[in-house]
Amino acid sequence: MSEQKGMYRALYDFDTKQPGALSFKKDEILQVFEKVDEFWLRGKNKTGDMGLLPASYLQPQEGQASSSKGQQYFAGYDYKGESSLHLSVSRGQKLYLIKEIDDSWWNMKSEKGRVGLVPKQYIQHTRPQPEHSDKLDPKAQMEVLQSTDNAIEQIHQEATASGGHYTAQQRNVLQQLIAHRQFLVQPNPSASATTSSNPLQSTHRRQAPAPPTREMCVGDASQKKGNKRKAPSPPSASSKAVDEAQVTTAATHSKQELDHHQNQQENKKVPDEDMSSYVVVERKMDDIIREFDLTVGTELVEAVRTNCDISHAKSLTAVQVVLEFIGSVDPHLQETLSAISEAVHKSQASVVDTAAKLETSADHEKLSQLFEQITDVKNDSQQRGWAVHDDLSTITSCLDDLLQRLGDADPAVSLAVIQEYKYENVLTLITYYQMETRTSLRMLLLQLFGLVCELELEVVSVLLNSVLPNELGRDIHDNLDDKQKVLYSALVCTMIFSTAEVAPVSVYDQFSVEYVTFLLDTIESSAADDSMEDIADGFLNLLLSFNQHFNDPADNIVMNSLMKQPNRKIFGEKLILLVNREEDPVAIKEPNVPSSLTKMLLDLYAHPTTASLFYTNDLLVIIDIITRQLSDLNPDDKNRGHFLELLYRLLKNTEYGEHHHRQADLELCLTRIFEEEEQHDNTASDKETVKMIWKDFKDYFKYFTLV
Repeated sequence: MSEQKGMYRALYDFDTKQPGALSFKKDEILQVFEKVDEFWLRGKNKTGDMGLLPASYLQPQEGQASSSKGQQYFAGYDYKGESSLHLSVSRGQKLYLIKEIDDSWWNMKSEKGRVGLVPKQYIQHTRPQPEHSDKLDPKAQMEVLQSTDNAIEQIHQEATASGGHYTAQQRNVLQQLIAHRQFLVQPNPSASATTSSNPLQSTHRRQAPAPPTREMCVGDASQKKGNKRKAPSPPSASSKAVDEAQVTTAATHSKQELDHHQNQQENKKVPDEDMSSYVVVERKMDDIIREFDLTVGTELVEAVRTNCDISHAKSLTAVQVVLEFIGSVDPHLQETLSAISEAVHKSQASVVDTAAKLETSADHEKLSQLFEQITDVKNDSQQRGWAVHDDLSTITSCLDDLLQRLGDADPAVSLAVIQEYKYENVLTLITYYQMETRTSLRMLLLQLFGLVCELELEVVSVLLNSVLPNELGRDIHDNLDDKQKVLYSALVCTMIFSTAEVAPVSVYDQFSVEYVTFLLDTIESSAADDSMEDIADGFLNLLLSFNQHFNDPADNIVMNSLMKQPNRKIFGEKLILLVNREEDPVAIKEPNVPSSLTKMLLDLYAHPTTASLFYTNDLLVIIDIITRQLSDLNPDDKNRGHFLELLYRLLKNTEYGEHHHRQADLELCLTRIFEEEEQHDNTASDKETVKMIWKDFKDYFKYFTLV
């Protein structure tokens, strides 16, 4: 891999007789060609001898980066992101590096353009091979394990000789060696059913740390002193499998070392049959974590938030940074600190811990009080009827506090308050918005609506089935000169319509063909007024979101408006820009299938009149996107079927025969899909669509007799 090429300096002697590995001396300069896996590089020495090199023994020459922006990687494991900052990936998925955040997290970009944080340990340079149950030779596995243990012990000895101080380089190498050791002793996932009775093969697997902190791995520091440092053996194709007998042998070896140390310290004989020392290495983290109830993590973060007056997210980061820093200063505290960090992490992810959060959170009580104040304001009809409103500053302060508190509190706490009494607090905000006429207060309420939409999709459903969409629609139409208010109103409307949930009939009283025409006219007029650019973009997103509600193009209000006036140049230009980005601009949490952009294209190409909206160059771009998606999407991805349908409609309702753009590439994609084995539910329907394309457009593509 090009990102690993360069000159490296050896940190330690590496003396091996293993086939394929290359020996070297400390401070020797080696040239690296590529990274084989997480632990091994391939390169050569100055005499031209080539072989495998242990990555933890090498350091890039000063000034040389080990990886660079834009380089290609692959996901070694499935990873489910826990927030909008994370990027969920599937094993084998292609990724591109944007930035190395720290030693634990990298900012990555998927082929579809999605960006987010991925744990560094989940990323590798080569596409992972299919998992299998082959096992390492026990002798070779023992040699790797022993050499790794000796390497760990040597670093501890060097630090002890320096007064117990670990340099940054020593900490970095120690982390890599400990991670390597845990990798060696972990059980084979494919053989878990047959080895579950083995107490040495713990199934506990630590989750990735919360960004941007680092999480130190647990290692075995009870190694025999004075042994010569040995290098690890080269990895084999089955390095993930550990033979039970080999692990037992390793346990005996580790046990003997620990017994010897304990006898010296306590003058106490340890029974030979006690095999627990190795189990301690594998299970110690579990034991420590059990000592820390999940409420400890909740109380710790809450204490930081209360005393430092910072948001819950910043409090969580502060706790993780402090724990990580202390652990980096003294590796002997890593196990305890990592256990506390794990308790903090689990407390944030635990649903059952919500009750404990509500008991210890000052935010819960304060949020309840603020909503009570809003309820009192809503019910104060006399105050609202006065000619002079002397309550503006009081209400403004209350709404400001509510907005900040909802955003800064633990999301679980904020959501619990929102959900109380079947979303009564949300309904209170809606009613108050109807009653309140002052623009400044309505602006604060709009921000609150946007915030609660991000907390839970069920809140979006509550807003959709209320009077709020129609209220916002009227505000947009009647206050077009108030650009900020119109932008906020359009954004909240977009969020309300974003889930494609069927809207109540009353919504279409406001959002009619005439209203959609008003939105389209405003978009077109933005070409002559630069100050309307943001509003035009907001209205486009609103139309994309609203268009998702219609299943039949004939009943589609957006399409009916475009049918009357298909010459919408600015609308088409802005739409094609979004299509090029391939990111759904209206999805709040999980993307819809199809996306709002794909849904809009499907509806536009359902009729020749609306299909004429795009110029020929734009049409060619859309064909390029369809070709790429058909080539890249997996058979089990429902989006592939939507792009096949889009291709059919495009061929039917445009003059494709005038240019035959990407005809050969499309033919290859269609043939590949047709020849797939039907291992997924979507494959059969995709094949039927391919048959329809070949049958109805045989002048463009091959016509198979079996169609």
